[in-house]
Amino acid sequence: APLPTDRDIKTFAWSPDGRWIAFSGEQDPGRDAGLYAVDLGGSTPGAPVRVGPFGVYAGLFSYGDDPTAYAWSPDSRWLAYRADDDIDGLNELYVANMTGLAPGAPVRVNVPLPMYRAGVREMAWSPDARWLAHTADVAEYDRQELFAVDAGGGALGPARSVSGVPAGYVRRGPTWSADGRRLAFAADLLVAGQLDLFAADMTGAAPGPALQVSTW
Repeated sequence: APLPTDRDIKTFAWSPDGRWIAFSGEQDPGRDAGLYAVDLGGSTPGAPVRVGPFGVYAGLFSYGDDPTAYAWSPDSRWLAYRADDDIDGLNELYVANMTGLAPGAPVRVNVPLPMYRAGVREMAWSPDARWLAHTADVAEYDRQELFAVDAGGGALGPARSVSGVPAGYVRRGPTWSADGRRLAFAADLLVAGQLDLFAADMTGAAPGPALQVSTW
C-alpha cells in the first residue's frame, strides 16, 4: 500500500524462509513508526499488516530506525520486537507467531518491569530457534540482567533468569554458540567494575548456572 505523504520506511528484514518481509515505517497517518509485515509467499505481494496493536503511546520503539528493535527467529516461526505498546516510554519484549495467514497476536514475554526503567535493550535468538535471550533492567535503573524465553514448544515459556541474582551489570552480550547449546555474556557479577566472561548451558529445561570462563 502506498505510504502517506511525508511518511518513510525506516528498516526492513526478511524472514529466513523468504516468506515474509518485516519493516518499520510510518504506514498509518498520524502515527509514529510501527512494525509491519508483508507476505511474499504467493504470486503477488500481500498487503502490509501491522504486527501488534498501536498500544498506549502508539509507538513501536524509542527509535523507529533502530534495526536491532526486531528480530526473526531462525526458523521463521516468530518475530520478536521491542516496543512501548503497553506503558509509555517503557520498552518491553513482544513475540508474534508468524506461521499463519496473518501475524498472530503478540505476546509480552519479559518479566514484569517497574516504571522508570530503560526496559528491554538487547535480544538474540539461539541458532536453533529454541531460546530468545534478552537483557532488561529489573532491580535497578539501567542495571541490565540477562533472561531467556523458551520458544521451542507450541507456546512461549516464561522468561527465566540467566545471569542470576543481580549483583552486577550485564555489559556485553548475549552471544550464542553456533550450535545454540551455550549462551555467553560479560558482566561484573563478581567484582564491581570488572567485566568477567560467563557462559550458561542452555540444553536443559531451564538455563544452567552462569559459569565464569575468564581468569585474571
